[in-house]
Amino acid sequence: MFDVRLPTQRINTMEINKMTKGTMNTIHNLKIRSVDFNAINGGDKKAEFRINDHEYKKGDFLGLHEIDDNDNFTSDSIFVKVTDVTVIDSDLYPQIGGEFVLLSFELSSMSYVFA
Repeated sequence: MFDVRLPTQRINTMEINKMTKGTMNTIHNLKIRSVDFNAINGGDKKAEFRINDHEYKKGDFLGLHEIDDNDNFTSDSIFVKVTDVTVIDSDLYPQIGGEFVLLSFELSSMSYVFA
């Protein structure tokens, strides 16, 4: 099987801040399990259910930091740009409505590995 991950570069957070300067977009740093990280990085996964605790909005970036099965961080991180935020409707799903969002996203050109 081929490794279809995007090429990565080393970059520091000051460079990321320069790239997003002048925008109202926020970078949300999140942990993500290896299986989901690989699916996103390979282009197979384009959405994620998350607890609605970050005030996500369209145009924001998610810094997805891979964790292994023991909850330890690996050295891999990627960035995705949020293309849609759907708040789960509490009328349709009273058990979870408002507590969760479906985040749709696309891989960003800001895909880097932090040293």
